[in-house]
Amino acid sequence: MHTRRPVSRRRFLKTASALTVGAPTAFSFSCAGAHQSPIVLENDFARYVIGADGRNRSFIDKRTGKDHCLRDPVTTFLTLRKDGKTYLPSRCSRSADKVTTEFAEARVTVASRLKVDRVISPSR
Repeated sequence: MHTRRPVSRRRFLKTASALTVGAPTAFSFSCAGAHQSPIVLENDFARYVIGADGRNRSFIDKRTGKDHCLRDPVTTFLTLRKDGKTYLPSRCSRSADKVTTEFAEARVTVASRLKVDRVISPSR
């Protein structure tokens, strides 16, 4: 039997930044979907904002207010590696517990399921 232990803020930020920010990529981005709303993933410890173009906008430690998101080079929510070539997202959207990332140039769509422990009201 596996017992679930509480996750510290430090461990959460370390794990989440490794999983979501990933290795930086220095490429240009299209403005496709720039008029759409960003995706906000939030819990008691952090607020992570992904642009509709798949770019990481912010990764804020709520306790300190520090933004850990890299600005230079620009990073993305996901990158796709196919046939030895790296593709950047062209669009990113959220529907309930799923984030869909489109890679137009590669003609690939990736659906990432989110695990929601609890919902935080939008007024926060």
